[in-house]
Amino acid sequence: MNAKLGNLAKSADRGSASIVAVGLVVGIITLLTIIAAVGNVLISKAQAHTAADIAALAGASVQMNASADACSLAAQIASDNQAQLDDCAVENDEVQVAVTVRTRVPLVSRVTVRSRAGPVPCAA
Repeated sequence: MNAKLGNLAKSADRGSASIVAVGLVVGIITLLTIIAAVGNVLISKAQAHTAADIAALAGASVQMNASADACSLAAQIASDNQAQLDDCAVENDEVQVAVTVRTRVPLVSRVTVRSRAGPVPCAA
């Protein structure tokens, strides 16, 4: 009788390791997907910071020299850096821009960054 119970208990456990393995694989895939999504958002944010800073600096340089429209140049610079200029404001010689970069993450589809540039007043 004990032999039959032992065999019955062994057959009830048969395949349980497969369920655990599938669970571990699903967990690892989920974790890697989350890490990739966060990484993509961080890379997009860095790209947006770079595009915004360069666009603001270029716009301020043009504004100081009065050689062209600061916002047009800022839009072109942002576009060259795979970003979109959302907002541009010129006040005196200071240029403020807002730049958006699209991500590949459905829940966070875009990242927007603001930047400003202009001359620094000299202290007497």
